Amino acid sequence: MRRIFIATLALLAGCPAKVTLGDVPCTNNTNCPDNAFCEVATGRCAPVDPARPATAKLALQAGSSGDFGTVGIGGNKELTLTLVNSGSAAATGIAAVKLDAPFTYKEDAYPGTGGTCGKTLAGSGGSCKLVLVFVPSTEGNANETLKLNYNDGKSNQAFEQALTGAGALPAALSFSADKLSADALDFGIVAIGGSASVDVSVANTGALPATQIAAASLGGDFAFEGGTYPGTGANGCSATIAAAASCKLHLVFKPSVAGAAATALLLSFSDGAVSSQSAMLRLTGAGGKPALLTFHQSALDFEVVRVGASTAKIFNVDYSGEVAATGVSLSRLVSPFARTGGSCGATISRGGCTLEITFTPTAQALVGPIGLSLSYNNGVSTLSTPSASLSGRGVIPATLSWADAADHNFGPQIVGVTTPLSLDVNYDGGVAATALSASLSNLEGPDGGFAVDAGSCVGPLSRGCTVGANFLPQNSGATSAQFNLAYNDGVGTQTLSKKLSGTGQLPAVLSFQEGARFSFAPVLLGQSATKTFHVLAVGDVAATSVTANTGSGPFAVTKNDCGTSIAAPGGCAITVTFTPAVVGTATGVFGLSYNNGLRATDVGVTLTGTGTSSTTSLVWTNTANYGSATAGSTLVIPAGSCSTQGQTSTVTVASGLNGVQVQYAVRGVASPSCAVYSTSSTSFVKECGIQPAATYPVGTYITFACFTPALTPINLPFPGEDFGSAGAPNPTEYQVCNRNFTFILGTYTCK
Repeated sequence: MRRIFIATLALLAGCPAKVTLGDVPCTNNTNCPDNAFCEVATGRCAPVDPARPATAKLALQAGSSGDFGTVGIGGNKELTLTLVNSGSAAATGIAAVKLDAPFTYKEDAYPGTGGTCGKTLAGSGGSCKLVLVFVPSTEGNANETLKLNYNDGKSNQAFEQALTGAGALPAALSFSADKLSADALDFGIVAIGGSASVDVSVANTGALPATQIAAASLGGDFAFEGGTYPGTGANGCSATIAAAASCKLHLVFKPSVAGAAATALLLSFSDGAVSSQSAMLRLTGAGGKPALLTFHQSALDFEVVRVGASTAKIFNVDYSGEVAATGVSLSRLVSPFARTGGSCGATISRGGCTLEITFTPTAQALVGPIGLSLSYNNGVSTLSTPSASLSGRGVIPATLSWADAADHNFGPQIVGVTTPLSLDVNYDGGVAATALSASLSNLEGPDGGFAVDAGSCVGPLSRGCTVGANFLPQNSGATSAQFNLAYNDGVGTQTLSKKLSGTGQLPAVLSFQEGARFSFAPVLLGQSATKTFHVLAVGDVAATSVTANTGSGPFAVTKNDCGTSIAAPGGCAITVTFTPAVVGTATGVFGLSYNNGLRATDVGVTLTGTGTSSTTSLVWTNTANYGSATAGSTLVIPAGSCSTQGQTSTVTVASGLNGVQVQYAVRGVASPSCAVYSTSSTSFVKECGIQPAATYPVGTYITFACFTPALTPINLPFPGEDFGSAGAPNPTEYQVCNRNFTFILGTYTCK
């Protein structure tokens, strides 16, 4: 409890007054009466308590603190503390306990360089100074206790005071920008007379504010926007940048000459630990020629384009200069022209670029010339390229079409016969069709067989027309081709096409199986001999208007199975009879007249026959000549030989031949034979009924013979066929040697 004493003071006015000691301010016992002392804790005079023993008491002056605050690492901060003895006795034997880093007395010795405290401090408000230093080496808070041991006049005491502080990273400035490389900020090439600006961010990466920031002049063609730091356009930069804060500088490069330029941005500042630091950024750039854009072509003519269609062409844009052209835009381009592609963008630099322009006419008309230009910034100002012109013509193209859209089939036509065709062509459009030509393509089949011509379809054509096509087959079989009518429709080449097809047919050809000549065996006067001729028809059409005749003489057609038409392939038979009226040789012609599908033609066989009045020998025609033998003997073909058509074999027999019969036999097969005729006959002609459908393969044994009245066989080769050697098991048999053998209906004569 504060004790309050009232003293009576003589005032100048002579009037008495009451004064409270606790209201009297004091410093180190000044301003206090003799019976009072200066109380350090309150800074006010307090009376001496007679009942209290006289002792010393050390304390910090009111308002003092042991807090150093935040100090940058590598820096230091001094703190001067005032020590006051608020007791009435002197403090003696004062001794300081050593402080631990990062706290120390200045120059590491009590009471610190500049301090006034010693070993004794007078009582009743005596004071002295301690000088301390905080030198942080790491980030974060640091704590220590200041301790002084002393004797208060009665016993040993200790004065303690908490010391606090915090270490922090000092301020550090760094730069960043879009064009910043590892060691410099490059403005690039800038047009002479133009300018380029860059925002540079300045960041304080430390935990203490950067203060006293100042910038040196940039010099040369580099400057702060507006001239001086921080420059107009800067954002937040000033003389101080707070910890972990940043601001922006606006720098400008305005080259006045060509070539490279360089300078440095230098900022000096206090980092909060060491008073003066600096940050530097190298600035580079170069002055260059402004950009210049021109069109490589002064004009583009799209010529003729069909209405509704599109044609694209390329404009080449040439570039010169040392800086890029920027802000490039296309101007003065109107419909029906439009940009549809190309490599030109908003920026154009070395190498130039291309513009793809498309023309899409909407009506038949001439369009243009229409101007075209590019607007761009050349690095100094905005310019436009010299204008280029665009032009084109829209047309409604000519269109040709078939009046009959279907493909055409000529059908079957005789080889060598020409079949014509006329085709009508329709026209439509706004311009004439030109350059018309007819041609064939896609030929398929045994031969072409087609021919085409443009007919009346010749250019310039603005009406309907007619083209021609012919089918002239050269061979048998189906064939086809594509008829093409090419023309220019006013825009380009078009083709009108139609498929043509047809079938070639070979004309009918008739021939006789028996060949072109035939000789009848001798025939007795008053008797007849017949020959059946086999007509063969080949080709793709039937032979028509068929007529058979032999003319006058001893030859006559006595049977005709052919009729007036013979289908091909096929055949028929016609029998001719020889009836000699006189002794001797007679000749004639057996012929067929017919239409082969193409024209009238004919085919014939030369006939020879002999009339006779007596019989002395047996004659077999069209066989191999194997010599002669007497009546009753057997004629044998020598081993290893085959007959050859066109030779004659004669066997001499006794006169008075009577009752002869003809017979053939095939081993293992029942065979018919001719009937025996009257024994009173002196000569004999008989048509044997041989099976026409019987076919025997190579290796078959065949016997063919005429029999005398004594039934003695005379074995002869079959007419016109090839036989092999005679031999085992029966020497009277003949073996088919080189092709299958077919018996045909024929006339065989024994006499």
